[in-house]
Amino acid sequence: MKLSQETVNELLANKDNGRKIAEALLPSSKPESWGRRSNAPYFKEKYAKEVQSVLDKLMEDKQPVVYSYRYFGTKFGYSPNTLYLRIYQGIRFLLRYMDPEKKYFKLMQHISLSREKGKGVFLRWIGEDTMVIRTEDVEFQPKDEVPHWKVELQRFLEDDTIKEFVRERLYLSPEDVQQTKITVAQLENVAASITSYSIKLVRL
Repeated sequence: MKLSQETVNELLANKDNGRKIAEALLPSSKPESWGRRSNAPYFKEKYAKEVQSVLDKLMEDKQPVVYSYRYFGTKFGYSPNTLYLRIYQGIRFLLRYMDPEKKYFKLMQHISLSREKGKGVFLRWIGEDTMVIRTEDVEFQPKDEVPHWKVELQRFLEDDTIKEFVRERLYLSPEDVQQTKITVAQLENVAASITSYSIKLVRL
């Protein structure tokens, strides 16, 4: 049935009707059943795409995944709760708006999302006891985000009044280590120790 323009205008004139129509046509900013005051900052397409790539890999090789609190807390500054919400809300958006064939909905019937104190957020097959930690495989960092240690390192490089740069308990990739060594090698009068787990620089 096609509505006349006059009927459409009458429907939109009612605030409640207008809100309901907008909610039906536009993607929601929150998962279903969440209250008006609930905050869902990661219920967005870009976070859904992040977790989508992880679920695709999990389907392919059947190996569980853990988002390590230590790794993501040190490298990106995420608290355990922020890390969990980013994954959880990303999954909810994926299932609601990016899963027309119900591929991921069916997958999540067999996958558990859980938190373990002091360890991390786990995605694993229900009933699976073995655990394979693959933090380095997770493409999690958006391109526009820079790890805190890199920001602080750049500040050290640009400001000669800063005499020391010491960061420990890092988790650097081989590429990070190599690039940092190349950058620091261009400096004069700086003693350096750079490993996968720490960066120590001192101006002489």
